[in-house]
Amino acid sequence: MPGAAPPDIDANGTQDRSFEKAVLACLAALGRRCAPGDLLVGLPLGDRATLDVHLLPRALANIGFEMTLHRKVVVADLRPPCLLLLKDGDHVFVAEKRDGGDTFVILDPHGDRQVAVSRATLAAESGGEMICLADSIEALAARHAGARPKGHWFWGHFAPLRARVFDVMLASAFANILAVVVSLFALQVYDRVIPNQNEATLWVLASGAAVAIFMEFLLRLSRARLIDKVGRDIEIAANRDLFERLINVRLDQRRMPPGSMVNTMREFASVKEFFAVAAVGVLTDLPFVLIFLAVIYAIGGPIVIVVALGGLAMIVLSLVFQRRIHALSRDMLGGTTTALRLLTEASYGLETLRSHNAAPWFQRNWEEVITLNARQSSEHRKLSASLSFAAAALQMLTYIAAVTAGVYLFFGGLLSVGGIIAVSILTSRTLAPIVQLSSVISRWQNTTASLDALKLIATAPQQRPSDRSFIRRPAIQGKIRLLDIRTAYPGVEQPQLVIPRLDIEPGSRWAVLGENGSGKSLFLRILAGLYEPTIGSYMIDGIELRQIDPDDLRRAIAYLPQDPRLFKGTLRENLLVGSTVFPDARLFKALEFAGLDKLVSATTRGLDLEIQDGGEGLSVGQRAAVGLARVHLHDPALVLLDEPTAAMDSRAEATFVKRFSHWLDGRGAVVCTHRLALMEAVDNVMILSGGRMIGQGPKAEMLSKFTTTGGGENPARLLAERGR
Repeated sequence: MPGAAPPDIDANGTQDRSFEKAVLACLAALGRRCAPGDLLVGLPLGDRATLDVHLLPRALANIGFEMTLHRKVVVADLRPPCLLLLKDGDHVFVAEKRDGGDTFVILDPHGDRQVAVSRATLAAESGGEMICLADSIEALAARHAGARPKGHWFWGHFAPLRARVFDVMLASAFANILAVVVSLFALQVYDRVIPNQNEATLWVLASGAAVAIFMEFLLRLSRARLIDKVGRDIEIAANRDLFERLINVRLDQRRMPPGSMVNTMREFASVKEFFAVAAVGVLTDLPFVLIFLAVIYAIGGPIVIVVALGGLAMIVLSLVFQRRIHALSRDMLGGTTTALRLLTEASYGLETLRSHNAAPWFQRNWEEVITLNARQSSEHRKLSASLSFAAAALQMLTYIAAVTAGVYLFFGGLLSVGGIIAVSILTSRTLAPIVQLSSVISRWQNTTASLDALKLIATAPQQRPSDRSFIRRPAIQGKIRLLDIRTAYPGVEQPQLVIPRLDIEPGSRWAVLGENGSGKSLFLRILAGLYEPTIGSYMIDGIELRQIDPDDLRRAIAYLPQDPRLFKGTLRENLLVGSTVFPDARLFKALEFAGLDKLVSATTRGLDLEIQDGGEGLSVGQRAAVGLARVHLHDPALVLLDEPTAAMDSRAEATFVKRFSHWLDGRGAVVCTHRLALMEAVDNVMILSGGRMIGQGPKAEMLSKFTTTGGGENPARLLAERGR
């Protein structure tokens, strides 16, 4: 049936979904019923488009559940309802125990019925792993304790890694404590070993100091690896969530153009580098400055005031510089985004750029942008360098001041020579994290500017908000009613499309006619659910469109824009963009429908034909044909086509219209066109003029409203003029 769920088949004609069925059965036993396909929403599915145990935690998190994996479990300890791993790698749903644990009820992995098996039989097939499912704490809290504030899109990823952050802090603590050993070594050598010329004590102290230095090295190495591990986990999780939000953003509420989105996503590299390398190490070392100050006080007494004032002066200096650095970081990010947009437009539009002699205009804009960026970058480097040099100078001045104060204490008999040496070493170790903090503050301004830009993507309205549930409609008939629709493209205040009322019955075929700019493409985007009308109601099968699950809507409605987008990869991959796997025979049937079968059959690579970015290497007509083949594979209940034959010659168009008319049996269709040939495939006509619907009804009735002026006239223009 058109519009139903896609077939679950692979290259051999079958597709195994036994694991998904087992999980659904387990969820149903726990009181959460999900339709087939619910668990696949938002997952990075491969070619087989099936759920596996690695993706199960993410699938469960999307519906408010979590899983616990138990290894080396014997059958007698199973806690139904649960999933049990078998020796062949499959998972089976265990529904219940019977007869005191001698019998288990399981779901037949290759069927839909539950069967009873003995404990011995199940033990012989068991792989020893049990998966238990349960409501997540967050879901329970939201259900019973009310809505909880959402965590920050980036900082929230640190919460599960608290234990590792604690390990990093612990490693830093011991490493910094061991660092004190070197200063104590100098103190003992100058005050006790040298005056007494005790070689044995010297070697004992030297050996102990060497061991301490080696242990500090190991601890800092372990800390670096821990920081890298934490940074990698945060990078993967945050990048995954960012891209998921990017590809699920509502098209009518995008906060930045595509080129800006690309550059903004690139900025995450600087964010993750900052937290993985610079910030964590410095921030974990900074609290232990107090330890060094305490040791300085124990050895040198009032010298600690000199060191503390020097450190405070370095921190104040960093704060003074940060405001200007932050402003420059924001300007640099905006300039970089503009430069990337220009570069992208010039790269993809070289043909247009040259044919219209637009190179000088692009060159001028490029030079202006890179000049601005270069000056801002230079200013940013000057400020950062000035801050670093000033911090280094303050460090040396503090060191000199501490040694000078130590000498006066020595003159007064309050400090030994060894104490002066120890204090000088500790002064350098105390100020080192503060010097690094100055550099971190400079980089932090770049990071905050990037985080602010990434926030526009992370918080953009989504087509599937997490706080909403949708009505599932696996089979949509395609009965459409539009009432008082008033809408426009994003950023435009005045309505560009006004439809008082329009009813489209299931299986009916409509042509939408109108001059350029009359709102035809916007009308199709509204019908496809890609844009939501600003005002008015859009009902499909008697249900408001916003209530229907977006996945069900995508399965039921196929939308083909004027210029279908192709992606880098093979022809097969471009046909299977929805991840549903079809046998080759089905692909060739779709290619035949679109008129590409002869081209593909004549090439040596066939379905493995390489396609470059944006469909480079294929003509406009061939790219449109690939889009039509996608529509055929989609098997929708409602087809929305925007000028599908614009790039076809008259012969190819006539052939396609015949195939199209036959294929439409049982489906609805709305086709925007300027071509007379496609009028043969429709039964109804709607006319748009200036964004207003000025007529709609049966084709014969609408065609009778204007006088024929020749076979080559544009029906859209004639009908629009007549409608006025």
